[in-house]
Amino acid sequence: MGSVNVLKELEELRSMLDTPKKVYTPGSRLDDSDGAGDAGYYAAGRTSLQVTPTAQPITGSASRGPQYAHALNHAERSADRLGKAIELAEEEMDAALKRTTDVHRSQLKSKEAELREMQRLMQDKERAVSSLRDTLATTKRTYEGRVSQLEGSLAMKDADISALREELSVARAEAEGLAYTARRESAAVGHELDSLRMREAELATTARARSDELSRLSSQLRTERDERRAAVGAAEELRRTVAVLQEELGSVKARSSAEIDALQRRLKAERSIRKACEKVCRSRPGVTLGLPAPPAGRPPSSPTGPCLPD
Repeated sequence: MGSVNVLKELEELRSMLDTPKKVYTPGSRLDDSDGAGDAGYYAAGRTSLQVTPTAQPITGSASRGPQYAHALNHAERSADRLGKAIELAEEEMDAALKRTTDVHRSQLKSKEAELREMQRLMQDKERAVSSLRDTLATTKRTYEGRVSQLEGSLAMKDADISALREELSVARAEAEGLAYTARRESAAVGHELDSLRMREAELATTARARSDELSRLSSQLRTERDERRAAVGAAEELRRTVAVLQEELGSVKARSSAEIDALQRRLKAERSIRKACEKVCRSRPGVTLGLPAPPAGRPPSSPTGPCLPD
């Protein structure tokens, strides 16, 4: 309001200077340049220069000199105060614009840093998932190779067991035949009986050794089957772990995408608001920025109005 009063008084003084015979009435309120409050009423006591309607027209520079000089002095003082008021208003407007620009710049930098951090976290998650996939593929190939080897080994062991069983059956049949022959011919061929008994003992030893080998191979077969089941269980556990990680990655991507979109929209809106305010303030000198400064740590709210006069 102080700027409006100063402008009004300046217009009155200019009109009076253009028409010296016009009555000058400095009754409007003026603000002092040093901000002295209500002491800014111009010309204490509201003195005024008046020309009565019945007075004779004053002619000549000597007769109207004091009035003109007095009005001129008032005009000069008013012009000085007006210039100081305009300078103060410009300084306030520059300071407000600088504060607002600094706040917007700081907030933009903070949001850009946050956006970069979120992008970095997403890239780290993607790299971790890719590494887990590679590890799973390698582990899967390793276990598949081991399972194939175990299956081949089991097949070979089964073949060996079958061969040993056949040999054992043949040996038992041979022993029984030899015993039968020995009993039938024992009276005639004693020496051959001794020889056959030695052969029977050898065959029995071989049979026991084959039986022990068969037991050992059966135990090894059971152990290898247990290892195979454990390997299959580990592979299934790894598949479940990968499925859980893939679900977590999907949820993290969805949240990160939504947050990035929201941040980008807010950044775009804030840039548009700041550019519009700066444009209006540059096109209208003598005004101050009518946007409230946002509190620290919070994004600026939508503007409450355009740039308003001080």
